[in-house]
Amino acid sequence: MSDNLTPSVESKQLSQSEGSHGWLGRYRVAVISANIMAFAFAGAIVWVSWELGNNTARAFTLNILLCLLGAALGWGAGILATPIAEDDTSHFARLGQIISAFFSGYIVSKLDRFLERALYSGEQLIPTAWERIGLFVVSFLVMLIVVFVNRWYLHRFAPKAVNNQVSVKEDGQ
Repeated sequence: MSDNLTPSVESKQLSQSEGSHGWLGRYRVAVISANIMAFAFAGAIVWVSWELGNNTARAFTLNILLCLLGAALGWGAGILATPIAEDDTSHFARLGQIISAFFSGYIVSKLDRFLERALYSGEQLIPTAWERIGLFVVSFLVMLIVVFVNRWYLHRFAPKAVNNQVSVKEDGQ
């Protein structure tokens, strides 16, 4: 067995045929536009968080914390929605079942009472609470979309050589 590894003919042909698409692959417009829009949304989310916080540091910090929580959960959901490797598919499906069972059982039963107290005062809506839910949901969705687009289009359709998945064969085989 030799330490010398050489790229196979297949990988050379693959990288030459996909080379015209660049390192972002053939869906570079989708990837670039999703990331640009994510930065635009991030700026808008920060601005709205400040404005809804009535220009006070404490309320702004709470708004940003809820946005970060939404973004972190969106990131996780985006990863679960886009398995890359073959073994990720079954692992993510099992993980999704566990998370779903937890949320549908325990969390939903407790969430109803919590939301009732947090979002309503008697029969009146609490506007600040609804605004913060909006910030959370927007942050979740923006991160979900960005992670999904980047993982789906960059990892599935980018040139194989870019993903360091160049097939190699050992000398003498």
